[in-house]
Amino acid sequence: MRETRPEIAATTIATTMTAPQERILAALHAISAVMAEGTLIQAEADVEFSPDEFIAEEDNVVIVSRDGWVKRQKEVKDLQSTRLREGDAVLACFAGSTRATCVFFTNVGVAYTCRIVDVPA
Repeated sequence: MRETRPEIAATTIATTMTAPQERILAALHAISAVMAEGTLIQAEADVEFSPDEFIAEEDNVVIVSRDGWVKRQKEVKDLQSTRLREGDAVLACFAGSTRATCVFFTNVGVAYTCRIVDVPA
């Protein structure tokens, strides 16, 4: 196979082409010149995200047991059928969004806050 330089091959082809073929070749050269420059992609501005944007907003029920266990469920049809440890019972429950904040008070006056999404399911 014989190697040829591209500029020699292009001039040889150009001398034997018809007028429509020359227009097509000129268009291809124009496209080639634009593509050779490359495309510069720039960010318009720094995008900031808050952690709340990554939390799906869903309705949940938080259940607090008499022994102090806390759990989160998506749906509760009957509190009596909720699975708890043996000998334990439901003390309180409340509904809220996964993005909402809940506060738990202890018997010694300490308050703990957390988002409902952070309560174990």
